[in-house]
Amino acid sequence: MSSRLAAFVLFAACACNSNKPVPGEATSAPAASASPQESGAFELPGVLAVEGGTRAVKFRYAVAAKRPYSEALTILVSTHPRSCKDLEGGYSLSQDETVFRFIVAPSLKGKEWGMVETYYASTSSLGGVPSGTPVAQSDPKKPVRLSIDKELRGWGGATLTVKGDVVAEGCGEVAERIVGPAAPGPARPQKDLSFSVGGQQQTVRAALYDTAHKRLVLSTSPLSCRGAYSYADVALLLDTDGGEANLQGLRVGSITGQTLSPKAKIALGKPENGRVSAKIEKLSFEKEGLVAELSGTADLEVCED
Repeated sequence: MSSRLAAFVLFAACACNSNKPVPGEATSAPAASASPQESGAFELPGVLAVEGGTRAVKFRYAVAAKRPYSEALTILVSTHPRSCKDLEGGYSLSQDETVFRFIVAPSLKGKEWGMVETYYASTSSLGGVPSGTPVAQSDPKKPVRLSIDKELRGWGGATLTVKGDVVAEGCGEVAERIVGPAAPGPARPQKDLSFSVGGQQQTVRAALYDTAHKRLVLSTSPLSCRGAYSYADVALLLDTDGGEANLQGLRVGSITGQTLSPKAKIALGKPENGRVSAKIEKLSFEKEGLVAELSGTADLEVCED
């Protein structure tokens, strides 16, 4: 499989250790990468500043995919061959490899796409809020074109300027490989629950009762009790006393808690066989330009401390 990266130029002020696993990814069983056909690869050198010096880096391969139940795109850009299978995660970096992993998503605050998160090589985690990162082709079955012009800050004060155009091979829908307690279970659509954000109806596929923090967790993606709700398109955290609500997710960013006045009215049922019902009277609140509305009955999975 071939993939192309055109006119992708970056400058970084951080050290590179390219023989480590990508942060946040499983490392026990690195995925094998099929070598793309180099005859189809399009190459232009980037320039990477490392510890005061510079060296030319050729970013030659890019692959992109959507996750199940998500509108966001995950894009891998690398100096070395990468295949669609690498988008499952669990890969290790080759010697002298530099890799970026971008997550871009259409913001619910408008029609613009934003760069939600970026991992650089194996040393830094860099992130940015949605701020107009155009995606010319968002169909993951076709080549994905991404224009980037952004300065980011990462761990240790590292700065990174990314500017250029990426053309990535479209891999369609690829599920991330997650094992252990954090692995999501099957989707549990909440048919008796109405939830909208920014005027767009959201399908809740996971509903949890976090007993340790006394709150409800509603997510558009399937989620286990130990899963990361921030990687859903939208997640709502609602205190069971109705006093505070918190929106997070790839399409809304990390939004701080909103104090609710008057408080939301939530009636919790009696837990039975690991489930508990919650009836929520119509709730509406606005935070950072987004209006969220919630009402109905949720069938919650009980998550013990």
